[in-house]
Amino acid sequence: MKSIFFITFFMFSQSFTQISHGGKPHFLGDLNTIPSIKTKSVDKLQIDRNNLPKYFIYGDEYVVDINFFEEAISYSVIGGDVYLLKIKSDGAEAIGLEMDTFYLSQEVEMFVYSLDRKMAIGSFNSRNNKIHNKFSTSLVKGDEIVIEIFIPFNVVNDSHIQISKIIHDFTDLLKFNESFQNDRNSCNTNVACSEAEQFEDQINSVVLMTMGGGTCSASLINNVEEDLTPYVLTAEHCLSGNANNYNFYFKYQSSTCNGSSGSYQYSMTGATLRAVGEAPDFALLELNNNPPSSYDAFYNGWSKSSSSPNNVYGIHHAGGGIKKISFTQDNIQGQYNFWVFQYDDGRIYPGSSGSPLFDQNNRTIGPSSHMYTDYCYSFNCYCDQQYDVGYGRLNRAWDYGSNSSTRLKDWLDPENSGLYYIDGTYDGFNPEMSLSSPNGLEVWDMGQSYDIIWTDNLEDNVSIKLYKNGTYILTISSSTQSDGFFQWNVPLSLIPGNDYKIKLSSVSDASIYDYSDQNFSIDGELGEVIIGYDNINLEMETFDIIIQNTINIAGFQFDIIDSPDVINLINADGGIASESDFLISTNESGTVLAFSLTGSSIPSGQHLLTTVSFSFQNYNETELCLDNGIFSSVDGLSLPINYQDCVNLEPLLIVLGDINFDGEIDVLDIIELVNEILYIGQFNNLELLAADINSDLIISILDIIALNNIILGL
Repeated sequence: MKSIFFITFFMFSQSFTQISHGGKPHFLGDLNTIPSIKTKSVDKLQIDRNNLPKYFIYGDEYVVDINFFEEAISYSVIGGDVYLLKIKSDGAEAIGLEMDTFYLSQEVEMFVYSLDRKMAIGSFNSRNNKIHNKFSTSLVKGDEIVIEIFIPFNVVNDSHIQISKIIHDFTDLLKFNESFQNDRNSCNTNVACSEAEQFEDQINSVVLMTMGGGTCSASLINNVEEDLTPYVLTAEHCLSGNANNYNFYFKYQSSTCNGSSGSYQYSMTGATLRAVGEAPDFALLELNNNPPSSYDAFYNGWSKSSSSPNNVYGIHHAGGGIKKISFTQDNIQGQYNFWVFQYDDGRIYPGSSGSPLFDQNNRTIGPSSHMYTDYCYSFNCYCDQQYDVGYGRLNRAWDYGSNSSTRLKDWLDPENSGLYYIDGTYDGFNPEMSLSSPNGLEVWDMGQSYDIIWTDNLEDNVSIKLYKNGTYILTISSSTQSDGFFQWNVPLSLIPGNDYKIKLSSVSDASIYDYSDQNFSIDGELGEVIIGYDNINLEMETFDIIIQNTINIAGFQFDIIDSPDVINLINADGGIASESDFLISTNESGTVLAFSLTGSSIPSGQHLLTTVSFSFQNYNETELCLDNGIFSSVDGLSLPINYQDCVNLEPLLIVLGDINFDGEIDVLDIIELVNEILYIGQFNNLELLAADINSDLIISILDIIALNNIILGL
């Protein structure tokens, strides 16, 4: 049976999250109408706190098997139905839940809140679903709590919630009740005190970890890739139950030096065990989610040095309390798998297990493992003692086992870089690159060498490019070591100007780059190319292209323009271009193109560039010009070009019989004609026209007879 409530005036006073998704509970009716399940002593796990404490025990664990939807009652509210169930554990300061089956359909929301509605966590929704289908809640104050699941009217509900464990907090772990005393020792220093100020980063790495009814300390740890994989280092003996149900409390610390409570709203649920080793007492977990930015999570650096450190300190949640820091000037002894020493200021005790020990460089060197004293429970019973403590050595845990599940190196240095230490980070690897020279107002002369200088934190090579007035000009180096230095000989081929900049870029990631902050100048004589015509031979139908260049030429192209259009290009050959092993190509329309496939170049100076062969389409007069030239320096720069004057091409006057064009018709012309008949293909077009005496378009004996008659005057 469903009841409908339209009560809208009630407001929840505060919401607390563990990566939740906002909103407020939907049911505003009388909570007394909701069924309640109460813990039973028969379901409580029995733990001997005196003989096997291992870590701080803050709560009893009740093993249950509760199908939420079978036990809950449902009501209709605005927009959908709510399913509600209360969980009660008499005398509890707070209650937590573990679920071995957790699945919420799309748009379904879950909240957990105190009976007085002053504290709520959630909403949790389908984004909290995990492949392992497990979930746990952070503690909610009071000895009776409410679970609410809201299902919109238009949603098909496939949700399934199976509660497997109820945590009965009997210590008021998170100090919901300010009068409850759970800090039983006063010798540790609050991390808000001035003594801890310089260790803010390391403080932000340490978390309170709850495993069922127990607590340990743990810390985020960086890896060589600096990719913000949320690895958490703790102690092996802290492992209890399924890591997917562990809760992690960030920033659980006092905001004042004398404070005794902290915020518990920065929490997360769930992790996966990656590696564990009993002897060095270490465990590496990976959180199921990355900490949100609001958690200010710092990923500790680490050192696998085997040398004894000095000036060490530890940050921990002793007794499951707010975050503390402890110091020592003691000599640190490396006793095989452990660092052993005594704290001068502060003590570790149950709850500190798994917390990081830091060396003089603020890098973690291992997790807290054990203390050489008896467990005690009276006020200051640990502070009144002086005793040795042991931390598992990170260098021993590094390659402790034979595979990735028993050692750290596979996770913290997956590419086996061989690094012995790395520093910590908030935001992972941030590539940085800063060009310092040329960076503005410098004057660099062409033909001289200068140092391009920069700083970066890259391992990959970098490229260096030159820009003029924002336009790419040339690549100075396509790939050079990112060592901060490159010597550049400024090419003579550049155009002087005060608008140059250098661009430095990562070869592997073009989004990482830096420019000169301001323009710098390049000074010197302007490199240029002058080209023109020479040695026009109408009889041979050839002409030369000459060049004068002040710098070496790596390639060229230009157009030969005849107006009117009366000639066709046949080829280009010879000259300095051929001597320099250039491949020369032409087309009939007049383009000449040449370059080297071997990296050779045309030296500076005055040269016959190449000789062009052509044929006449007709024998009209035409003007020859050069245009559309591109001459490249060895750096790939386009050079300025000047063209000599155009020339007129006047075809020779053709006189039948004057085959050698010497102005006379004689036996020499007969010999030319006989040779052409005997060895066809010797004549060019003009010679063929002069030799076709009988105008039958065929060179034959008839032409010889006709030419003979002309000479004899017959």
